[in-house]
Order: sequence, then C-alpha cells, then structure tokens
Amino acid sequence: MWKILARQRRWVHNCTITESINTDTGERLSTATIDGWQNFRILIAPQSSPQVAQRVGEIVRSIRDRIESGDESIFEEHIQAW
Repeated sequence: MWKILARQRRWVHNCTITESINTDTGERLSTATIDGWQNFRILIAPQSSPQVAQRVGEIVRSIRDRIESGDESIFEEHIQAW
C-alpha cells in the first residue's frame, strides 16, 4: 500500500512533487505535476542517498525544460532516479 509522505510545491517553479512510500516493500516514489501535466513518476531506490530532494528536483527541472522546448518524447519515457 502506498502512503503519501509529503507534497512539495517550492522545489521547482510551476511543479508539485508528491513523495510516497510503499509500506510493504519500502520502495519510494516521487510523482510530479509539471505545468499541468500529471503523473510523471520518478522511482527512488529504498537505500538511496540523502540528496534525494536535490536529485528529484534536478530530474523535474529537466522534464519541465523538455516540455517547454516542445520535446514530446518525454511523455513516453520511464524515469528512474537511482
């Protein structure tokens, strides 16, 4: 079962990032809404480093920049932070 840990609206401009954890497996997931586009999922390994927020922010910024530049291939990609 997934449990929401936090919602971050200040990490990246025009983005909301929801942090969740699977209580059964310990798997972590960040889901981003970027400029109205929902459900960009960023998987995070259970034993990840303490710089998770920084890394997720970088990935979300990268996705946002690609959307703004018109790169539609981002909608078909699978994103994993670690």
